[in-house]
Amino acid sequence: MRIRTAAALILKRILENREPLSLLLPEYSEKISPGSYPWLMAAVAGTLRHFSFISEAAEGLMRKRPSGRRSAVYFLILSGIHELLFMNTEEYAAVSESVESARELKFPEMSGMVNGILRNILREKKELSAKALEFTAEDELPGWLRESLIKDYGAEAAASFADDAQREPPMWVRINAGKLSREKFREGLESCGSGEKSFIAPSAVLLSKPLPVERLPFFREGLVTVQDISAQKSVWYLAPENGERILDMCAAPGGKTSEILELTGNTASVTALDISKSRVKRLEENLRRLSISVTCLAADARRTDEWWDGKPFDRVLLDAPCSGTGVIRRHPDIRFIRTPDDIDKLAVSQKELMDTAWSVLKPGGALLYSTCSVMKKENELQAESFLKRHPDAAASELWSGGPSSHQVLPGEDDGDGFFYARFIKKPE
Repeated sequence: MRIRTAAALILKRILENREPLSLLLPEYSEKISPGSYPWLMAAVAGTLRHFSFISEAAEGLMRKRPSGRRSAVYFLILSGIHELLFMNTEEYAAVSESVESARELKFPEMSGMVNGILRNILREKKELSAKALEFTAEDELPGWLRESLIKDYGAEAAASFADDAQREPPMWVRINAGKLSREKFREGLESCGSGEKSFIAPSAVLLSKPLPVERLPFFREGLVTVQDISAQKSVWYLAPENGERILDMCAAPGGKTSEILELTGNTASVTALDISKSRVKRLEENLRRLSISVTCLAADARRTDEWWDGKPFDRVLLDAPCSGTGVIRRHPDIRFIRTPDDIDKLAVSQKELMDTAWSVLKPGGALLYSTCSVMKKENELQAESFLKRHPDAAASELWSGGPSSHQVLPGEDDGDGFFYARFIKKPE
């Protein structure tokens, strides 16, 4: 399959069916030529980031927007416009390959329209590029999200959020500090054409230049994991100790599970739980790469009778399913597949998961609740409601002298948007 055909079909499924990009990319990467994945990711993500501007430019050049099965051609045109205005592809190749993709999509009669619109874009490229600069980043956010951000954080923070959502995300990794020194990893990065932009002890490294995973030094050896700094902090705030019995409640794909074991020198007894069998399979594959052995279970965490042996845990990490609004720069499809109704539904399941986590935690134990969301209904209000429901719960500082809950907005310390809240179960 041509990569532009794949891009058009992915965009169609995201924008018409609200299917997530993270599930579509693996499916289509198997259908395109080897080595084309980075281009496909850049084309789709870029089109989504600039969708409002690109669609306005396209519809100004067509009499009627293709619909139904033909809508794939419309998304092909959008991807082509993005390619001409925002990517460094040869202009001739962008146009001619898009025309061929229209034929591959089984709409050869529309190839002339694709050719005509993209050539018009080329003729107006200078003017359109100037107009693109007039579009604010906030224009590319859905109205409900923009209004929620302004209400919760103010206009300035909302504008900063929108700006960050338009940027390519940085690349953070976690090194296994017990087996790999910072200096040795830095040397490996430099030999691969990257470097260390910053380091946060004990194990977080921000790369000066992102690298494909297959070129990341010490990745194959299981000594390095790609993981944003904000995600790493969830385990830091959990503060696992050697020999403890720990539950990672929504564990896939396993980054936090492995981090718990690395921080405890592989002495913790960890149960990794996830509702999706396919995600648990991926979790097991990731842990095998790191030479880590834990108990992995596919089950609905809320149905404790199906998975829990009745022995309480010392600590529970609940990185809850959420809206993902804190990671829009990594998942630009979120602005199209999420709705306000989703936030309400997610808040209900988060409440249920928190209550379940509390039921399997021993007295004196700690619960760390986290999300990659910026919605107060999923975060601050969720934590407040939890304390009201559970008189045996006490808010516990995330770090020495710090707060018991903390909201990070995207871009702070070059990290993703995240929320953390820590609770201690009062002794009986």
